[in-house]
Parts: sequence; C-alpha cells; structure tokens
Amino acid sequence: MSTSLLNIETYRQILGCMIQDQGCAYDGVKLLMSGFFLDRDYRIIFENITAACARGEIIDPYDPHLLDGVEHIKLENILTWRDEARPQGFEIQARRLTEAHQRRLIVHSADRMKQAAMDGEKDISQVWGDFERYYRQAVLKMDREETCISDILKNTIKDIEERQARGSRIGGISTGFKKLDELLDGLIPGRYYILAAYTSVGKTSFALNTVLNFLRAGKAAAYFSLEMVSTSLCRRLLTIAGDLSDWHLKRNELEYSEFQRYKDAQTEIESFQSRLQVFTTGGLSLESIIMDARKMKFTQGLDVVVIDYIQQIRVSDLGKNTTYERQLSEISRGLQALARENGIVVIALSQFSREAVKAEKGGNYRKNPPLWGLRGSGMLENDADAVILLDRDKENNPDTVIWRLEKNRYGPLGKGEIKFKVESQVMTE
Repeated sequence: MSTSLLNIETYRQILGCMIQDQGCAYDGVKLLMSGFFLDRDYRIIFENITAACARGEIIDPYDPHLLDGVEHIKLENILTWRDEARPQGFEIQARRLTEAHQRRLIVHSADRMKQAAMDGEKDISQVWGDFERYYRQAVLKMDREETCISDILKNTIKDIEERQARGSRIGGISTGFKKLDELLDGLIPGRYYILAAYTSVGKTSFALNTVLNFLRAGKAAAYFSLEMVSTSLCRRLLTIAGDLSDWHLKRNELEYSEFQRYKDAQTEIESFQSRLQVFTTGGLSLESIIMDARKMKFTQGLDVVVIDYIQQIRVSDLGKNTTYERQLSEISRGLQALARENGIVVIALSQFSREAVKAEKGGNYRKNPPLWGLRGSGMLENDADAVILLDRDKENNPDTVIWRLEKNRYGPLGKGEIKFKVESQVMTE
C-alpha cells in the first residue's frame, strides 16, 4: 500500500486532535469509521474513543480504557500526539483519511471487476451484472450521510432561496398536473416513484404525457419500454404532442388541420432528440437499465428515468430457483439506488395482482385497487417514496382518469381527476 493511501502520521494527527479537543472527538466519530484505520492499534484506539463519546465521557489520555486491547502504543505516545495535534487542521486530515479509504475500495472493486471480465465461463450479461453489483457495493460503502447540522441547514436555506429565485411553489420537476405537484412538491431528484393501475386504464399514457411535460420544461429523460416497439412508442408521443387521433394516424386519414398539427408535433419531438432516449428491447435486465441510465447521465445529462413496466425487468445474476417476489425486490432496490446514487427521478410503472383487482365478492373488478395489491412484492410499496394509483371507469366515464396518491413519504396524501382524450391519449387537468 503506497504512502498516499496509508500514512501513519495522518492517524496520529487525527487521534491526537480527538484526544486534545472534545469537539474533534465528536466530529471524528461522525465523519470516520474504524475501518478507515488499517493498523490494528490505531483502529482500536479510535474504537475506544468512540465508545467513550457514546457514554458521554470526556476523552482523558490517562484513562486506562483508552489503551484497552492495544499492543504496541504506550501512554507516552498518545501524550505526544495530543501535544503536537493541531485541531484547526483536523477536517483536512479527516478528509485525507476518508479519501484514502475510498481509493482502496475503488482498487478492490476494480480488481473484482477485472476477475469477472476474465472469467471465460460467464456470458457477457453475467459479467455486466457482476460489474454493476461491485460498483453499487463500493458506492454504498463510501456513502456516508452528511450529519453536520450547520451544513444541512446551509443546504436547506440554499434550496429555499433557489426556489424563491425561480418563483416556483414546488421544489422538484413539474408533472404538468398542478394538484399532484402540490402534494408531491414536484418530482424530486433522488426519489423513486411507483405509478400503478390495472390493464388499459392509462399508465403508459400518463407516463408519456408526463415525459412530454418534462421535455417541454427543458429536462432530459430516458424511457424504457419493455412492451412496445420503438415505432409504436414514437407514434404515441406524436399523437399526444399534436393532440391527434391515433386511429387517423394509423390509417393515414389525417384531416388538413390534423396534418398541420402532425408536422408541428414532428418538429417538436425532433427538437428533443438530444434530451430523450428510448429503449424498447424486450426482456431488459436491471443491470442494462442502470448502465444505460448512468451512461446517459454522464455523457449528455439525465433528469428522469421511466420504466414501463417493472414486472417485465429481469435480474441476470440471480439463480434459477430465485422466487419471483425476491427478484422483484432486488429490482425495486436497484431502481431506488439508481435514483439515490445519480440524483435523478425514477418512475416505475406497475401492474396490480389479480387478487387485488377482483372484488371480495362476485369476482368483478373493484374500482379502487388497494395499495397492497401492487403485483409481485410488498417491497415496491416499502421502497417507493411515493405511490400513485390510477383508475378509470371505461364504460360509464371513459374520459376521466382518477389518480390517488396513496403513499407520500414527504407530504400529504390526496386524489384528483384528469381529463383523458381517448383518441389522442392527451391528459389535462
């Protein structure tokens, strides 16, 4: 290990500051972990200081418990560290130690990725699966919550001031539906949303209308469709953008006024080409979705990912005997991590289970499927920051979609109505 990754003098400076200054001791416990110290004796001293802070005790170099379990370091050593410590440089030393730990994780993860890539018995999808898993493990180990209240307060005030400067009442990205935005505070980067309904209610139409609103607001989006081919998806976008009859467009029977709107819609969709990517390969894996989204994020920018729909995703590195519920749980956690780690909005469309859709008696479809009925796993409900359920009475009131915000981790619940033009798939309040 090179001295850039491991520096004993850095250990002594950090521990000396923590012994000399109680504030440094508490900051060190919050910022560092015992695993950052590769040398056993230094690691044990840090753990003993951490235990003393947990008990609310003042750090005393003469306390015999400070050297419990230590083999080679003596009292005179820690007294020297204390006397030579410079608390004003503690934050810099702590950052160096943290970065050294992160570099070791990167090197370790790179070695594991290299071994996976060199394994000729694995197919390429398994190699990509290993690559993604090792990357996520490294990120989770490096990710430490920012716990300094002054920094959190500064970031909160900055967010409020930026919102005031924009003149916006919501903090996130607008869906285009005012009442829903007010309840959600918009769609917030880093959060994971579930949009659920049973078949033919309008999940995909709602998602495409929302994506179109994002694009018109200057945002970048990736749309993963595991059911529709690319031409069908683009035609749906054209009909929504131009408020066109999908039936007329299919049969090439556009009237003159519709044809002009079609040309305008075509021009508008083409203007989004640098900010919109559509993926329509059937049987997409979780690993490929994450890799494609991350690539778009770092090469051209990405704000929103939409997946239509979550039950169609597969996980390439799970065994053949893995249950459907466990696979769906892995997918849900992976999408949650995708949102958190990349600071983007992730929206996953979901189906309901047959048991949830059917009424308790008579076998008819219930009008308001319950939250617990998300198909496949209760983890979808647990992992999501918000769950939006859609319903539509196709026989008596086909032009109205009812949405219900059944889970909202950061705000109130509620419901509302959206006008739905069936022919063009346009949704408006």
